[in-house]
Amino acid sequence: MRFRVGTGDHISAWHNPWMPLPNSFKPFTKSAVGLEELKVCDLILEGEHEWNIPLLEELFTPYEAAIIAGIPLSIRGGDDTLQWHFDRRGNYGVRSGYHVAQIEEGRADRASTSLGTCGINPSYWKAIWGANIPPKVRVFVWRLLKGILPTRAGLSHKVSLPDDHCVFCNQSIDDGLHVFRDCDVTSYFWLLTTLGLKVNKVACANVIDWALNVIDILNWDQRCLFFMAFWVIWSKRNNVLWKGSFFCASNAAQWVVKLLEDYQSVHITGGTKARREKTKWQNPPSGRLKVNVGGSYRADHGDGGVGVVIHDAYGVCVPALARYFPHASSALHMEAEACRAGLLLAFHQNMTALEMESDCSLVVAALQQKVEDRSEIGRIMDDCKSYLTSFHPFQVRHIFREANGAANRLVHLASFNLLSDVWYKTDYRALFEISLEKGVE
Repeated sequence: MRFRVGTGDHISAWHNPWMPLPNSFKPFTKSAVGLEELKVCDLILEGEHEWNIPLLEELFTPYEAAIIAGIPLSIRGGDDTLQWHFDRRGNYGVRSGYHVAQIEEGRADRASTSLGTCGINPSYWKAIWGANIPPKVRVFVWRLLKGILPTRAGLSHKVSLPDDHCVFCNQSIDDGLHVFRDCDVTSYFWLLTTLGLKVNKVACANVIDWALNVIDILNWDQRCLFFMAFWVIWSKRNNVLWKGSFFCASNAAQWVVKLLEDYQSVHITGGTKARREKTKWQNPPSGRLKVNVGGSYRADHGDGGVGVVIHDAYGVCVPALARYFPHASSALHMEAEACRAGLLLAFHQNMTALEMESDCSLVVAALQQKVEDRSEIGRIMDDCKSYLTSFHPFQVRHIFREANGAANRLVHLASFNLLSDVWYKTDYRALFEISLEKGVE
């Protein structure tokens, strides 16, 4: 369990579990002299409900400061409450508790052997053999986790080699951990993939431990991409070694996605789904406003942006908003911030009836549920639910992405810090001209 920050008055910055950093949930940085009693509320700008970024950067490491700055805060305050870290809703359940116990057991088993191959939990093998990837890739990942890949370091224990350095950088020993994680070439490759992995941030003792720890934090689709990326790195390494080719990280990252898409397009799991028709945006009924919101998160930079467009019953764009967030924790965080920004902007339109649309089904579900939300976006959702009570009637619905184009266009500009502003009584032509000024198609 860890604390979900409300006011921060009852949370010790040094001694209580409150940071989303498993497993202690406490900062690694030791308390500064004279600041042993520092509370989390002391890290928040009084009256502004935002983190004091200069103070965070002074007291914590850059990594910790970025993690804290991405924790969502409520505008209305709220109590400091405990949440279960390993569930997206923040509530403890037997299933998630059992899953965490299995992971911990697997880590203990892996720690009991120097190679970490004998005690791998069966759930990891199920993740590999059940992945929708080519059979040769499954076998390759199996060989990796068995520690039997023929790296130069591994072969040098059996035969004499003239050179045991990495074929990519030619600086360090060619072992599994270096080839797949520590080499500057492959580290850059991981950042360019859609996973956006900062591989050096995942602690490990060897390549097997590292691979299993990354698997723990990925969902099913991401794991398929992760396994395919392993195979691409090894294939490119062998091409450099035996064919004298050149490794281009960006081309390799694109190749991973194409290989996976090509395979999964003809190996569909769970049956074929009927193709749905594309939907179109529609005007709200007379006397109502329609608020379209969207958010975007850039995992490789830890930032993001939100976009809001509000229309009246005639389809006229009344106000619009684009805002850049230099610190963000997830895509869900940005979608929630977009909802809050949209409702606050709607307050200024002097209308009481409202419809709000988002292409994020998780945020829509969170707004519609009546039980307490202990998730990472719970504080923001509490604000949104409170604001919604000011509108009668109101409706919140999920829409497909193609029907949310105007908001997502602003999101794109905002997430790259090309646009951060609010417009009142504007139109699409003005927004289009702004987009052209920024050089974005």
